[in-house]
Amino acid sequence: MQRFILLVSIMLAALLAACSGDDGGSGQSASVPADAIRIHIIYAPESDQYMPQIIADFNQAYAEGRNPITGEPLADGEKAIFVTGEPGSSGTIMQSIVSEVTGTPILENKPTIFQPSVSHWLALANFLSRR
Repeated sequence: MQRFILLVSIMLAALLAACSGDDGGSGQSASVPADAIRIHIIYAPESDQYMPQIIADFNQAYAEGRNPITGEPLADGEKAIFVTGEPGSSGTIMQSIVSEVTGTPILENKPTIFQPSVSHWLALANFLSRR
């Protein structure tokens, strides 16, 4: 599972690097394929300027049956990945994740990926959860 999360993180980062920021903005969201792998990311509020568009572009590529990084058609049997996302305060989300790991869950919408504003939130989460 950690490899999968790493792969999706790399793919989202590569997509971010490839985006020019001038896409014309259709405003339409991609439909979710029935067998899609669903990923939910909670990102720092600072990322709200670009993450919704990156997520929409990523999902649209899969909805069109192509790899969002290479643009190549998906291989036979390759499942689509569908990403949802929302901004969240890094400290609040970090504490919620620690609570989840330590046995007192408080998150309603649990993230698959947490993208904090700075990496020290991840180190602190690992420390507090004794990982």
